[in-house]
Amino acid sequence: MKIVHLCSYDIAGGAARSAYRLHTGLKKMHQDSIMFVENKQSEDPSVVVFNPTADFFTRLKRYVRWRRINRDFEHYRKTLPSWLELFSDDRTRYGTPLINQIPHSDVINLHWVARFMDYEAFFSSVPQRTPIVWTLHDMNAFTGGCHYDNGCRKFEDSCGACPQLGSKVENDLSRGIWGRKKNVFDNADKSRLHIVTPSKWLATEAQRSSLFKQFSVSVIPYGFNQEVFAQRDAYGFRKAFDISEESQVLLFIADYVANQRKGFHLLIDAVRSLDKNSNLVLLSVGEEMPKLDTDIRHIHLGRIYNDRLLSLIYSSADVFIVPSLQDNLPNTVLEAMSCGTPVVGFDTGGIPDMVFHGKTGLLAQPKNVNDLSEKIQWMIDHPDDRKQMGINARKHVVEKFTLEIQATRYIDLYSKLLSSS
Repeated sequence: MKIVHLCSYDIAGGAARSAYRLHTGLKKMHQDSIMFVENKQSEDPSVVVFNPTADFFTRLKRYVRWRRINRDFEHYRKTLPSWLELFSDDRTRYGTPLINQIPHSDVINLHWVARFMDYEAFFSSVPQRTPIVWTLHDMNAFTGGCHYDNGCRKFEDSCGACPQLGSKVENDLSRGIWGRKKNVFDNADKSRLHIVTPSKWLATEAQRSSLFKQFSVSVIPYGFNQEVFAQRDAYGFRKAFDISEESQVLLFIADYVANQRKGFHLLIDAVRSLDKNSNLVLLSVGEEMPKLDTDIRHIHLGRIYNDRLLSLIYSSADVFIVPSLQDNLPNTVLEAMSCGTPVVGFDTGGIPDMVFHGKTGLLAQPKNVNDLSEKIQWMIDHPDDRKQMGINARKHVVEKFTLEIQATRYIDLYSKLLSSS
């Protein structure tokens, strides 16, 4: 079976890393798997890069398309709120030429394709008998442009007056994007487009959406390599950063620390009220140096691309904190648990799919900073229970979140779709 995974990136960002892990898992199961991407950072020869046609007229058409899309968005630049999430159009500058370069396959698996795949061009040009599996890594495929709705809920109807555009006009850009997507999905073959979500939460959101409620949805959690993400001796790491053995290390990781949805600002509010006698150290990993207004020692490590180094960082922490306000199935939670580090986070999104309260970590009431603070303090005050939760966490991910389990479930889904096509 030949599978092509379409993704904007291969290893940059959580969604891309998840897609790449599935790709490698399928290859280990002796499947003919290829990734087709716009931006490649790995050196993997099984990742194929889209090569835009360089002749003058094609470049001119790309430029005109880009200008048209950019002009439609330009109107909202002055009204964008400070907490802006990603907002992506259904149109891209590439159009049909991208489709012409997709390697021949039995199945196409879409992933995070924002600003790479043009919806209308893809669904009107892809071979009609080719099954399409779309693995959602956020909400963008079924919204009017946002990747997370921040509680707006307008994707259940027809979008419009979009809070993430700062718009108060119903017939705005989000309504236009939603309308074009509706036209595409209304004309799509319901039997050959299958939606996959890594979390139960995202499956529920997709089924509640006006665009995807007509399609079948399966939940297949992420898989990853537990041999890479394993508990390691972190003595040298702590010593290098002058972190004593008595210190209690709290860890926060996000691609962009400043992203308000990831909740770093809530974590800071929570640690302010922790026991001041505790010898606390806060580690953070991700793009942008966060600003802290607290006396707790803070070490920011920037972006880390090496998985083994990440596993060492996870292993150095006593507790991993995930204060996300809305999230799918964060890779960071699985990675921390695999390294034997218990988790404290809000009971929201896909986090409770991984964190079993009182067994592998603790769940706080969503957005409740006081409850988050109490859960962190409990972890600090109960080292033996915390250690047992770390052991439970490692055992849980090894049993439930392997590459083999994930790949097998995808192979079964691909086979089922091919047999009915």
